Amino acid sequence: MKDKLITAIIGTQCALSGEVPSNLRAVTVDVDSVKGFFIDFYYEGVITEDIDASASSIVMEASCVFHPFFPCTDREIRLDPPSEIPRDKTLVYLRNEKHVNHQSLLSNAYFTYKSAVEDAMILSSVDMARLAAIPALLGKITPQLRAVKIDSDETSFGMHFIYHGEISEEDRLLALSAIEEFGKYIPKGYEKRGTIERLDYPERIPFIAFAYYKKEPTTEIMYVGS
Repeated sequence: MKDKLITAIIGTQCALSGEVPSNLRAVTVDVDSVKGFFIDFYYEGVITEDIDASASSIVMEASCVFHPFFPCTDREIRLDPPSEIPRDKTLVYLRNEKHVNHQSLLSNAYFTYKSAVEDAMILSSVDMARLAAIPALLGKITPQLRAVKIDSDETSFGMHFIYHGEISEEDRLLALSAIEEFGKYIPKGYEKRGTIERLDYPERIPFIAFAYYKKEPTTEIMYVGS
């Protein structure tokens, strides 16, 4: 079952790239051996038709990664702050919320991901970096963060933050904290790397691989070499 959970985590995170609106509070996944995969989206405020269509697009893309005979069910749920995100499923995305205490939620996530990483050694280096970056980013994504890129080489794994506008001290500290957390999840024997930079919208972000990509009106991903 754990391999299916890892598949659900990575598939959902990949599908979220470029589809994360500012009012999305959290995304969780769950796996049932009979009923299949479950993805829950938690939003602040009214869930519009555009939001519903975006969620459907995410689920459709994520389903391509899941087992072809394993059904996927999704729910779009309005849950305004300060209501807490349920703790009974696995977090894939959690935005930063200054006035909501997510500590118990993050503690649960730490043990889930630590166990998942230890059982995920057959993953590609990019997916391993992605699996390590997901828990490191929980609760650290602010409106100014455009994207987080990930990479790896023979000796290290890297995590690279890209912000719009002047980078505040709060954002810088959140990014540094995430990079430190990232180091806890990468395979033993590898070093962690991290960078923080400013690249204002609508400048295109060169694509390698993303652990996070904000939804922007006309963003075009620029593939390296294009």
